[in-house]
Amino acid sequence: MISAPAVVTVICEKTLLPSRGMTINRDGIMMRKVRPAFLAGMTLVLYGCGGSDGRNASPPVEERDYLPFTATDTDNYLNAELWRTDGTESGTRVVHEIAESGGSRPVSITQSGRRTFFVASDGVHGPEVWVTDGAGKNTILLGDIHPGPDVVSPLSLTLMGEQLFFTHDDGVHGRELWVSDGTPAGTRLVKDIAPGVCEGAPGALTVVGDTLLFWVRDSCETWPSLWRSDGTEQGTYRLEGLDFDRQNVFMTQVWQGHVYWVTSTSREYSLWQSDGTAEGTRLLLGGEMAGIRYINNLSGGYNHLFFTARTDAQGEELWWYDPVTDALQTLDILEGQQDSLPEQFVTLGEITYFLAHSVAGSQPEVWRTDGTQAGTWRVLPRKIWRTLAVYGDHLVAIAAGNGELWLSDGTEQGSRRVAAEAGFGVPTLLGVVYGQLIFDAPHQEYGREIWRTDGTDEGTVLIKDICPGPCDGPM
Repeated sequence: MISAPAVVTVICEKTLLPSRGMTINRDGIMMRKVRPAFLAGMTLVLYGCGGSDGRNASPPVEERDYLPFTATDTDNYLNAELWRTDGTESGTRVVHEIAESGGSRPVSITQSGRRTFFVASDGVHGPEVWVTDGAGKNTILLGDIHPGPDVVSPLSLTLMGEQLFFTHDDGVHGRELWVSDGTPAGTRLVKDIAPGVCEGAPGALTVVGDTLLFWVRDSCETWPSLWRSDGTEQGTYRLEGLDFDRQNVFMTQVWQGHVYWVTSTSREYSLWQSDGTAEGTRLLLGGEMAGIRYINNLSGGYNHLFFTARTDAQGEELWWYDPVTDALQTLDILEGQQDSLPEQFVTLGEITYFLAHSVAGSQPEVWRTDGTQAGTWRVLPRKIWRTLAVYGDHLVAIAAGNGELWLSDGTEQGSRRVAAEAGFGVPTLLGVVYGQLIFDAPHQEYGREIWRTDGTDEGTVLIKDICPGPCDGPM
């Protein structure tokens, strides 16, 4: 029985771009929370992947006046529909019964203000993009792009201002770039980048200001190249003069007006920086024979871009880039060729927090850094930490095992477990509504359901038992 809220806002997406003979599928999406029946087509929140600007680089859990999620009020996950909550029991309800029978099983839920875009199937059409403002009467299908009930799903829903970009296959042009203004009439193919039997299969859609950057093949014989788009056919073109032949491209991060991405060959990894022009695109780290064996976890901090890298001399460790000095530095937390495996970067004020292992084979600790060697140290001791996020002026830390929700001011003395006696298991953070942190968590009596907290024990309560009894409500 699976029925618990899907995580809804895409904060970080990892896409392995297709080389010749490859196609994009959902295995290219970074997934942190996976429920097997909904693996196909699901885009999930990954906190700590970074943000759009250096002063709010790892975004806090975003505050809204309603939070959309996928759930079912039965013990059959196939009946799942789009739900919404404002943090109250009466304000937690299904948005619209899209499918006449069964459920539409919404995925890839992406919210901008009051508008929520998502992918769902009404039983007549296959998976398509829908939009709602949270009211059932205003929930509409944006277009039957791939006619018929075939399971060909839109991918990579990406917001740029008032426009939604995504990729889809209409059965004629192959998988290409599409755009919508939120109306059926304003939903259209941007450009047939790879005409004929080939498909462009755009990936790693990344917004830099008013420009969409993405990687795409423009013929059957080429490897992915970097393109830009403003949503018009004329404004969609390849950035010339950049050679990424025989390189896979993945992991993008927007920070302080630039986009950063990682490329890889069979042996080498490289980190690139771009302002969206060919002239403003350059190699920061790596290249042929540089000995960079792995790069991961790009995340913009207050004044530094953080990431992890593995070299011939050391394991996977903490690195950072300082745009003021144009310098790269590394800190070997676990000396030698062993991996400290830093991950889950989040920024609160001028400090970036992350998980790392200071002892090989141990559980991770919570660390902090200000981008200097002297300003990097351990904050919280070893535990089965899984997730870091920011809620108001506090760090949120989730631990597995007994399912622990912690709040911290960035010191061990100022850290405490919230609602230890509430009896819920490992929480999954969903968002903030009217100052309340919303999460779903399993419970022996209620199953997996949706909860809220204001950071106090008494203010941590079950919002609603969506699927009554021990079955799960949220997906």
